[in-house]
Amino acid sequence: MRCLLDEVDYSLASLETLEDEIGTLAGHLNAANYRLLALIAELDRREPWAALNCLTCAHYLNWRCGIALGAAREKVRTARALKELPRIRDAFRIGRISYSKVRALTRVATPGNEDDLLQIALSGTATHVERVVRHYRQIQAAASPARLITSRSFDSCWDDDGMLVIRGRLTAEQGAVLLKAIDEQREACDFDTDDESVAGLRADALAHVCELALAANGEARTADRYQVRVDVPAGTLAIEPPSASSSSSATIGSGEEHDDGNLGVVDVAVRLPTPEQMPVLEDHGPPLSLHTLRRLCCDASLVAVTERTDGQRITLGRKTRVVSPALRRALERRDGRCRFPGCTNGRHLDAHHIVHWAQGGETALDNLVLICRRHHRYVHDLGYQIEMRPHLEGRIHPRFFSPRGYEIEDTGERRFRGNAAALFATNDAEGIRITPDTTTPDWDGKPADYDHILWTLMTREERRSPSANAP
Repeated sequence: MRCLLDEVDYSLASLETLEDEIGTLAGHLNAANYRLLALIAELDRREPWAALNCLTCAHYLNWRCGIALGAAREKVRTARALKELPRIRDAFRIGRISYSKVRALTRVATPGNEDDLLQIALSGTATHVERVVRHYRQIQAAASPARLITSRSFDSCWDDDGMLVIRGRLTAEQGAVLLKAIDEQREACDFDTDDESVAGLRADALAHVCELALAANGEARTADRYQVRVDVPAGTLAIEPPSASSSSSATIGSGEEHDDGNLGVVDVAVRLPTPEQMPVLEDHGPPLSLHTLRRLCCDASLVAVTERTDGQRITLGRKTRVVSPALRRALERRDGRCRFPGCTNGRHLDAHHIVHWAQGGETALDNLVLICRRHHRYVHDLGYQIEMRPHLEGRIHPRFFSPRGYEIEDTGERRFRGNAAALFATNDAEGIRITPDTTTPDWDGKPADYDHILWTLMTREERRSPSANAP
């Protein structure tokens, strides 16, 4: 079949031709989306992304394929759910139902109700399916209050226009308290705003509720309330950390990549500090490794204490920070998030010294990089390396290397550069026959009777329940 998308001037095509081509291409895209999810399911099972230190399969798809993280998580979830749903999977494979419908169905579908839900998907539009699934979940939640407690959540992110987007799930009573507090502040306060909409005023009220909570907390919080003290002799920081090239009679485990791409544990020679040089946690806590010590000291507050040989304190210096607040702000402005390839973490970041300050490295912007706690451990404990090298327009850019010296690409994005004709040929070769009407639902245009649909679903659900058949 010749594809209209290969034509240059679409205006020459008739309306009927356009409709047929769109319907046909949509069916082929459905089949292609099925293959994509089948591949993702197998990728998720093998977990090769773990060897690349991506946090999850979704993070790998975000790095490797350029799929937004939220959309990637949904694809992984849907791919996992389809394993137990053969009839929905088969309809998806031949292009009969779309990814939008499949994504909704897999939120509630089980081997027991799969046939009923598939019939709804074949008979209705994506809007019908979404609405049925939404009401179905609401009925299930009302029948199982314990599930509501475990599904509580709160999340937030900064949008492209600088606004904070908040998304959360609260129980009914928690939601009522929140709305009551917002409405009370909206009515009691005269906000200086030109936005007279209820939504805008509620946003101002929510911010004011937070301000009241902070004011009621008393003294401002400082980072010192959450710090853990590590006592370490100054000479310990000068000890070269363990590496594959160091020599000694002692050995410890260190992460290294094997030929199959997985991380393993190998023995490497290290130079151990003497007992007097070992760093320990406060209050005579356990000793720490040199790797851990250096990771903690990358971005920490320091207090110099001079003691006599018998341990008697002589002087206590003022606390200083390795990375000043001003330098930290500049670093956050430059990096914004963890710079390890494939990582999207933007919280709880450490300022890592490329050349450690104890070895003479400057606490300067060109010698610092923001990385999350997880990847900070990889650098200090597993042998990953970071170098600052000139990039575009002469700007300094961090480059990451595996323990074996291979550079980790900043982005693994690979875009498909095929065309619709190749997609058609692939589906035809697999025996999938798609027509302009393949994706058209069997809906007759009449309003959907959601009450009857949900009553039928729940009645059949009760019949399938083991308790319904109990004597």
